[in-house]
Amino acid sequence: MAEHAIESIEAEWRCYREMVIPPAASDAQLVEMRRAFYAGAMIAFQAMVQCSRCGDTEREKEAAAHHLLTLKEQVEAFGRRGGQ
Repeated sequence: MAEHAIESIEAEWRCYREMVIPPAASDAQLVEMRRAFYAGAMIAFQAMVQCSRCGDTEREKEAAAHHLLTLKEQVEAFGRRGGQ
């Protein structure tokens, strides 16, 4: 996805579907892909919420930021491996 303001998870799903999923995908594949997409959105949201409750000290904020960057790096590495 391009870096832009996220309107809604549904809008991001539609964009993802157009960019990634073949037009001839079965209904079952679409349902499973949509579930996986929303599950990914939920885990990202949970990580952000968890980090937002990290504490008030600079050390706690830095640890939370580092944690989010670590998660981002894991997702990027997955993409570089072609989703493997």
